[in-house]
Amino acid sequence: MRSGGHAVDRLGDLPDALLHVILSFLPAVQVVRTSVLSRRWRDLWRSTPCINIDDAEPDFLTSTRRNRHGPAENWRKLENFTTNLLLFHINDTSLDKFRLSACHWPDDELRRRDIDRWVRRGIRYRPQVLEIIISASPAVPFPHMGASSCRLKRLQIHYMYLDDQFGRLLFSGCPVLEDLALSMCRNDFREFKSRTLKKLAIDRCVNLTGDPVVIAAPSATYLRLSIPPDCYSSGVSMCRTASLVKASVDVLCQEEEMETEEDQDVRETITLQRQDQNNNRFPKLKFVEVMYEEDHDHQLVELVWGIGRKLPDANIILRKLNLD
Repeated sequence: MRSGGHAVDRLGDLPDALLHVILSFLPAVQVVRTSVLSRRWRDLWRSTPCINIDDAEPDFLTSTRRNRHGPAENWRKLENFTTNLLLFHINDTSLDKFRLSACHWPDDELRRRDIDRWVRRGIRYRPQVLEIIISASPAVPFPHMGASSCRLKRLQIHYMYLDDQFGRLLFSGCPVLEDLALSMCRNDFREFKSRTLKKLAIDRCVNLTGDPVVIAAPSATYLRLSIPPDCYSSGVSMCRTASLVKASVDVLCQEEEMETEEDQDVRETITLQRQDQNNNRFPKLKFVEVMYEEDHDHQLVELVWGIGRKLPDANIILRKLNLD
């Protein structure tokens, strides 16, 4: 304490670089609020290297039970905050991370345009980490990144439409990309080709092409596939994946009501093909996890025997999914 009882702003005495690290752990709303602490903090938010916009923050949520205009009012506050945040943020520096989560809003063309505008603005910052988590039907198209992908190391996308340009982006437009996570996306391309990718996760994405999906990632050490079989009926081909250490494949089965005269045993399958010609296709793969829903003993034995024959040194773990 200083004489006279005034508090000392020891945190404000830290250099900007260290304060930016501290602010990077906060949502954008709280980062902007620090501007009222003192003159020292007034403009720090404008140069923070991490932007995390989340519509689940209490500032953007109101009780819809008492206010029938709640969703529209929520969006108005989110739109006003986000537009001003991106407008006044300093544009001459690249971001370490840009994250946008907007899932609590009704489908509306105007809101879809807002989302598209924010994603494009975030891409212009050339972030190292880009996370876009939205929910809209139909899916919002992911913008073409162009040269803004040159610094991208991690990319996470939830519920967006990805055209064939995205596949070309992975192959030649992301020279340092190491981590790619796609969930519930509408994929209109068939090839996941990347020389630098180390982690790949595809979770409940839809394959719109109808063609076999090709995964060619020679540097990948981790692969996770969680896919609906009806969207991948042509199979998944894996080639140049000799660096794999851990792989997890989950074929999702959805129960459907079928009106038939007699009970039928419906078995959904998906084919995993390997295009490599060498006998030891995954020399570094040490961990294989098999997730299943129903107890089909003969199928499990056949699967485990096949994996063990091709991967004698791998640890095989069986995990039954509890859907209750």
